[in-house]
Amino acid sequence: MSSDTLGSYFLAGAARYPQRQLVRQPDRVRTYAEIAVAVASTVEQLRARGIVRGDYVACYLEDQVPNLIFELACALSGVIAVPLSPLFSVDYFLQGIVRRVDAKAVLTNAAGAAALAGHGVHLFAYPDPNAAAPLKGAEMFEPRSMHGEQAIQSLRASAAGIGGDDVFMVQPTSGSTGTPKLVVRLHRAFTRYAHFVGDQLVIPESGEPAGFLTAATLTHAFGLHMLTTALKRAGTLCIPSNLDTAASLAEIRALDPAVLPILPRMQRALLRQHERDYPGEERIFGPGARYICSAGGVADPAILERISKTGVEIIEFYGSSEASVVAITQRGRWRAGWSGMVAPDADVRVNEDGELTVRSPGVMQGYFGDPEATAAVTDAEGRYLTGDQGEVTADRQLRILGRKRDVFNTPEGSNIYPGPIEQQLESLPLIEAAVLVDDQRPFLVALLVVQSTPSQEGDAKILYPAAHASLYQQIGLALSELNAKLERVEQIVRFAVLSGPFATEAYRVVGPGKIRRDRVAVRKIYADVISYLFGSAPNLDASFVPGIERRLRPTERP
Repeated sequence: MSSDTLGSYFLAGAARYPQRQLVRQPDRVRTYAEIAVAVASTVEQLRARGIVRGDYVACYLEDQVPNLIFELACALSGVIAVPLSPLFSVDYFLQGIVRRVDAKAVLTNAAGAAALAGHGVHLFAYPDPNAAAPLKGAEMFEPRSMHGEQAIQSLRASAAGIGGDDVFMVQPTSGSTGTPKLVVRLHRAFTRYAHFVGDQLVIPESGEPAGFLTAATLTHAFGLHMLTTALKRAGTLCIPSNLDTAASLAEIRALDPAVLPILPRMQRALLRQHERDYPGEERIFGPGARYICSAGGVADPAILERISKTGVEIIEFYGSSEASVVAITQRGRWRAGWSGMVAPDADVRVNEDGELTVRSPGVMQGYFGDPEATAAVTDAEGRYLTGDQGEVTADRQLRILGRKRDVFNTPEGSNIYPGPIEQQLESLPLIEAAVLVDDQRPFLVALLVVQSTPSQEGDAKILYPAAHASLYQQIGLALSELNAKLERVEQIVRFAVLSGPFATEAYRVVGPGKIRRDRVAVRKIYADVISYLFGSAPNLDASFVPGIERRLRPTERP
């Protein structure tokens, strides 16, 4: 096989360091050799069931270790993986993905088997020693007894002829901007991440292994990119009991990884835990923490600056499932608000309407079975249209401004990209979720859900300032500080706190670190609240952000 695939990185580490820890969890460790045996067993059992190179097999669970074994087995056998988050509904999973790719089988767990049983899909699972009862509806993959060296030799034979230009997986997008699409991804799309990101991490491939936090699910592009990087560095995967925003900071500190790949949403959650559980302590992560790798959305510069002050270096990068890595921070040169330098093998241009376009070896083959969708994101020169607005400087530094289709137009002709501002709002200690409203309005307003918001039956309603003065005062002061960092047209003038979470039609999590805000649904569902905020009700003054009145023209005041 090629020496530049995810599978080759794993085999190289297993051959050189068979007894090195590959997986470290709070209650268990597993060596490279142990995982190699599990992977080789999986390859053999797939083959025994007639599943061979070029066939599709889906994975419907988020358990990290079974995902790891399964994806390595696919990488080393030529079976094409289709990783799926359980966030997808069963109907969409079956009709939109499994039957669409004609998947031969689905790897799942007890919850997935219960949901998928009776739908005519071949289900299999790894044994769960903690299960209270045998798994019904799924065939068990029993590990075979073999030595680590025997497993490595078997995997080398299985992987013969697999190279960087072969298809590794069909990866569904998160659906944060619409219906998820199926991205056909080659091995080289992942190894490019390992090359460019790994070269920024000053970690030797021999000696003591570097720990890589593995809290981004391996059904998500970011998690897979960083897995490939860790394998290339022959590192150890530090896996907490819970993933993404549910991960425990205490566990992460105990696992003490050197490299912490953390999505912006997870960065916010961990800092909130730090403020709650370690008040006054400067250090956030374990003593061995050296790098934060941030991607999967525009990060809040204030959070990254806070982390940077603890001596942890920031490596921020920009990319996507469709384009692989596009730009990355050079070591020691992180700058707040910028994604870093364009990758040497990438040609990035800004077209006439400000959209970033990319040509590189990492760009996808296309969307599976959907030539129309592929054509919609490809220009006449064959360049990938990212859907992001941005700018590229003369020295190839890249900054992302926002989504092309998610932009507010002010009456005076300015453009406001709400996504990055909403991320900064959700980084504030009290705020759990935020949606901005402004398009063609004279100023910006925010609808907010806070962590201490009382819950109630039915649709969330506004908590009026007169009855919740202290809450409004705390949030108003925090927004005032945020406004000082924003351009005048981006500043939040009024806000409303809701009595419960946003309606799922308006705001929902569609993947790790991914939020979908349906602004049409927001305007419909919260029409009364929006009318209140842009109206002239006599008790409205308390929802002003402190100090904002003097920045409004007289005709804009209530």
